[in-house]
Amino acid sequence: MKYSAILFDLDGTIHDSRESILASLRHTHRELGLAVPSDEALNRFLGPPLLDGFMMNAGLDQKTAAEACRIFRAFYRAGAMYDCTTYDGMIDLLKHLKQAGIPAAIASCKLDPFVKEIAKKRGYMPYFAAAVGASEDGRISTKAEVIGQALAELHLTPEKVLMVGDRKDDILGAKEVGTASAGALWGFSLPGELKDAGADFLFETPKELEAFLFMK
Repeated sequence: MKYSAILFDLDGTIHDSRESILASLRHTHRELGLAVPSDEALNRFLGPPLLDGFMMNAGLDQKTAAEACRIFRAFYRAGAMYDCTTYDGMIDLLKHLKQAGIPAAIASCKLDPFVKEIAKKRGYMPYFAAAVGASEDGRISTKAEVIGQALAELHLTPEKVLMVGDRKDDILGAKEVGTASAGALWGFSLPGELKDAGADFLFETPKELEAFLFMK
């Protein structure tokens, strides 16, 4: 294999968590007394850091956006975060990587405690050498910072590492750090989003990604 490690985004890449996130967003808008946007509009929140999402997509100032994050996370933590479905072929891919001795890690902009708890609850942890999310103190928040932290925990430099993700933030973060990038078209991306962001590779399914990684 040409890569020494594979990094995976979580939501929209390892599993489909769209409804759990949208339900939490609807709840947050209602609690703040805001009109609840359409699902199409709420889809714009999927991918970027949550605080940025509330500021960019809901037009909130930083203080109100921080309160929105608090409301969202309380609802999400209460149980919504476990409402997800692992994409077909993903576990087979992770098993194959583990059998081949290729380390894998989760690199998500979701808060780090959520990433670790979800990975543990969903049974993902046996397949990963690390599970990294954004820090609660804000020190690690952007995708590039999360990827950098994952590399640090794996004791790797960016060369020969592939970041797999479904939104432009994953691709742009990989470019900033210096890893290769693969767009997961099975996730939450908009048409053309990953290509326009400059993904090195695009894959329709986890099985297609697996075939690429292990081709001889």
